[in-house]
Amino acid sequence: MDNTVENLSRAGIGYIKRGSIYAIIVAILDIPLYILEFLFISRFTGIINSVTSNGLHMPAGEYYIFYTLMLISLAGLIILTFGIANYREGFRNFKGLDTRFSKPFSYSKYVIMLYIIFIIVYVFILAFLPASNQNIHFPALSSSSTLAHVFLVLLLISALIVLIISVLALVGFIYILIGLYRFSGMVHQEVGELGAILYIIPIANIVSPFLIYVASSRAEKLRVPDE
Repeated sequence: MDNTVENLSRAGIGYIKRGSIYAIIVAILDIPLYILEFLFISRFTGIINSVTSNGLHMPAGEYYIFYTLMLISLAGLIILTFGIANYREGFRNFKGLDTRFSKPFSYSKYVIMLYIIFIIVYVFILAFLPASNQNIHFPALSSSSTLAHVFLVLLLISALIVLIISVLALVGFIYILIGLYRFSGMVHQEVGELGAILYIIPIANIVSPFLIYVASSRAEKLRVPDE
């Protein structure tokens, strides 16, 4: 079968394009996120020293950075989940034409599952964090307590489940990049292939969704309108 841009569904290309738009928003959010992370890490020693027997009490500046980091990270995770979901729908449309898109479609669900877990964790953390730099207490659990044992068992089971999903999500992430690379190759857009490769390079991955967007936009224009 001639796997050219004319054979791809307009809906599938549209999903890839929308997925890249979500990823672009996250890339823009990453810029202040990197700055805040640098500021937070540069003050890490002072933050560690703030831990006392009475709980954790960060200075106002450090606490504001930490709280803002959590909010931006949560927003980024939610937006990126929608982006991955759109990529997945694009692969669903393409797998009938090329079975090599089947694994990117199948495994991408684990990336979505992992992001949803992270979102739930972030929401719980933010729900219990005060909006200002008040003392945060971490009461110790008695090692002889039945409740402590139950808590630890549940924690270990949860950690094991998250670990398994994380491994599958890593495979899924790799397959997503392979899917984007194959899509860009099918529509003869080397810029998209470059974007898929740059996703694995820290800092440089900020430009990746822009390149995928350019590739999908060009493919959309080249696509013969559906009858």
